Amino acid sequence: MLNHFRDLSSIVHTLDQHFSILITETNGTILYINDKSCELSKYERAEVSGQKHSMFNSGMFLRWGFQIT
Repeated sequence: MLNHFRDLSSIVHTLDQHFSILITETNGTILYINDKSCELSKYERAEVSGQKHSMFNSGMFLRWGFQIT
């Protein structure tokens, strides 16, 4: 079981470094933003947490990956 968690942790770490990941509530409130998203948006994690994801689709940013899924 411990090896499974190590493998999962390794996968999450790799994804975190190479992909922009933003997790929101159904109402659009940002719960999690990874380092890559912070790097691309130039926001600090504390500035984004609790805000609405629409801030990234406000016209202030290029569409660097904004997608609602």
